[in-house]
Amino acid sequence: MSRGLAEDGAVAERYLFAGVLPSLAKQPRVFEVCALPVVRDLLSGYNTLLFSYGITNSGKTYTVQGTSEAPGMLPRSVKTVLDVLDSRGLQGDFAVRPRYATQVEYCSDQRVVAPTFRIAPGEDAWVRQFEEMGSGDPQVLSELAQELESNDVESDDWVYQLYVSYFEVYNEMIYDLLDLTTLTTVHVKGAKRAVKRGGKRGPGGRRGADDAGGDPLIMSAAQIAGLARTPLLLRSEGGRGNEAFVDGCVEVRVRSVRDLVRVLVHGQMRRSVHATGLNAGSSRSHAVFQAKLIKLRKSAEITPLEPVPATA
Repeated sequence: MSRGLAEDGAVAERYLFAGVLPSLAKQPRVFEVCALPVVRDLLSGYNTLLFSYGITNSGKTYTVQGTSEAPGMLPRSVKTVLDVLDSRGLQGDFAVRPRYATQVEYCSDQRVVAPTFRIAPGEDAWVRQFEEMGSGDPQVLSELAQELESNDVESDDWVYQLYVSYFEVYNEMIYDLLDLTTLTTVHVKGAKRAVKRGGKRGPGGRRGADDAGGDPLIMSAAQIAGLARTPLLLRSEGGRGNEAFVDGCVEVRVRSVRDLVRVLVHGQMRRSVHATGLNAGSSRSHAVFQAKLIKLRKSAEITPLEPVPATA
């Protein structure tokens, strides 16, 4: 931006943009122009950022998250990363998780390293849309896979695991939008009879999941809305002011777009929203969705309760 004086003495401002998309641009085009280069940089080993800024009701949530009919940049970006990993069979299966900003540690909590996420309201519509989209342009996926493998001295010796976190900054405080108790479940056995008697019946005669006798495999909006909110602290790795991370923030592994949708919906159900003059459900916070791609050797030896060696 540059400033100067107009002929009448008023302050004149000139803005320079890297690009401008027309108002009728569709979600695939927005992703291709704005997000795909960021995904490419991530797979090349760089830290990347997608940032959306604008006034209330300007379309930030629609552009970034989108809808089940028109997924936005965020789900398309994560889906692209997963598609690249799946296309080359590069998803690993190690009991590890991110630690701090740049480290990795052993983790035995299955809710983190191999989670079974609760069913999210409306998830099937999202998944159907992603299935209709397919795995993307084969040429683009091939190019992205080459970017990923170009960083490896021995390209056949590495696997990857994708972890995500979701938090918000509200009234200058940081709050986690993910809660392992309501996001995940270990009650996968007997799922067909998981609904207890006595629950309220919803449309079609099905008992709802919002009461105490609800289905433990289905996200309960009432339970999620009633969760206690504890502010988290922003820290830096080594105390040097750089490599910042949110201490205590939940990070879980996602292996598919269905996992991603369940995490996104869970987080959105916990966001702080209030009505404004322009938007009946305006987000009153700054949301941050973070993805970390862990890279490990296929032959890595991870010892329980021991630090993960740098050579892994």
